[in-house]
Amino acid sequence: MKCLVVGHRGLIGSAVSRELSQTEDVYTQESVVRWADISAAKSDLQAIAGSFRAFVGSEQWVIFWCAGKGFLGSLPGELDSEVEVFRSFLSDIAAWGNTDGVVVFASSAGAIWNPTNSVSIEEDTPDNGTTPYAQAKLHQETILRQFCRESSVGGIIARISSVYGDGQDLQKQQGLISRMCLASVTRTPVSIFVPLETTRNYIFARDLAKMMIKAARAEIQSASKVRDVKKFIMCSRDNHSIASVCRAVESVSRQKLLKSTHLSGDLMRYPLHFQLRPRNSKELFECESTTLIAGVSVVYKEILRR
Repeated sequence: MKCLVVGHRGLIGSAVSRELSQTEDVYTQESVVRWADISAAKSDLQAIAGSFRAFVGSEQWVIFWCAGKGFLGSLPGELDSEVEVFRSFLSDIAAWGNTDGVVVFASSAGAIWNPTNSVSIEEDTPDNGTTPYAQAKLHQETILRQFCRESSVGGIIARISSVYGDGQDLQKQQGLISRMCLASVTRTPVSIFVPLETTRNYIFARDLAKMMIKAARAEIQSASKVRDVKKFIMCSRDNHSIASVCRAVESVSRQKLLKSTHLSGDLMRYPLHFQLRPRNSKELFECESTTLIAGVSVVYKEILRR
């Protein structure tokens, strides 16, 4: 299958690109998308879509949409452009004659599901994220569903847990594991705003990439000619407490991690445990091979090299 990764320089996109390059024919983008300018970004992506269409010809294809600068702290205006650029790009793809393809969209489990208690989250758990970031992701999911319904192209929504790995953008105020490793390297305190016994699900970027590719390959190889949108929870088998992540960083760095705790007065918004329990995605766990300490080691060593 012919593949395109939009956002191939980011944490998820770069991992997907590396994994794909081992087995699939990946379109190499020579131009840089000017994301800061919405009109320029639309134009750049339109050109990339046209080049990819020529690259694909009549063969099967998969597009991985891993682009986006948004995070849980983003403001609505900062996210509107991401939604609009995604809509414009799918409009360009809709004009193709070759519909034997799949679009994989990297969404966010932690943003869209925001439980007020320690419940288990499955694929059919009602969405209740209220942040601008959650609403933007839900809007993009809706756009993808409409596109797939009207074009007969397949779609995969990957609702992803907390991703970590080498190449994390340290300018974004997210990525607890990367920020802990950076704090350890620079010998500065890392700020923690919830109790250390709080558990979350952390998935290593390379393992996530394998999951996304496995799901895309299964869909593209499906005997069914009627494609629809499938939703997957993509996460690790296990949750880890913040305390255990601290210990992993200390084990890798061989020094005590400096911590500055600032417990919020609104802790009810952040349950101690956020349990992701996929029912339809269990086979994807076969793609996970990286232990927490092994993944932390990769991140720590990569930050040391910066």
